[in-house]
Order: sequence, then structure tokens, then C-alpha cells
Amino acid sequence: MTNYANRHFEREEAHLRSIGFPDIERHAREHMVFGETTVDFCLQVLDGGGGIPERVLAYLRHWWVDHILENETWRTRSSSRTKAKEAIIAAASSSRCRPKSL
Repeated sequence: MTNYANRHFEREEAHLRSIGFPDIERHAREHMVFGETTVDFCLQVLDGGGGIPERVLAYLRHWWVDHILENETWRTRSSSRTKAKEAIIAAASSSRCRPKSL
């Protein structure tokens, strides 16, 4: 899970930087903490720690709600703004919006 997440986070962070995601450094730190936490869970399992499945589920639930949904909401709003901006630019550059020659 940790290896998959790290590869995913690398791709996601590159994408977020390319679209101007605000506060990308904070977002990347959240990814780092996620990786550290999953490694800690793995080490606890290897040490015979009890109660790990419940703690893992609670942590992942928190991650999915607080991290993923919050950021997906921003991306959706950003995508809508980008599409609206592109439509305005396209309309402004169309022949209907150009002044008639004198």
C-alpha cells in the first residue's frame, strides 16, 4: 500500500503543480505524513501490535474524507473555472466579437 501510494502521490503532485494547485507544499507534506503513518502501521503489525486493523480503517476513513474529498472539491471548482475561462476566451476571439471594420 505504501509503495503504491508513493507512486500515486508523485504523479498527483506533478499534476497539481501543473494546474497551479494552491498550497501544494502543504498538500505534499500531507502525502509524506500518510507514507510515514502507513509505514508505522506495517512496523506495528510486524511487532505483533493489536488493534491495528481498526486503527488503519479509522486513519484511512479520515484520509479519504479530509484529504481526498477536500482536494477533489477544489479540483472540480478549478476545472469548472478553467472551462468557463476557456469558453470566454473562445467567444471573445470568435468573429462575432470582433469589431466591424470601418
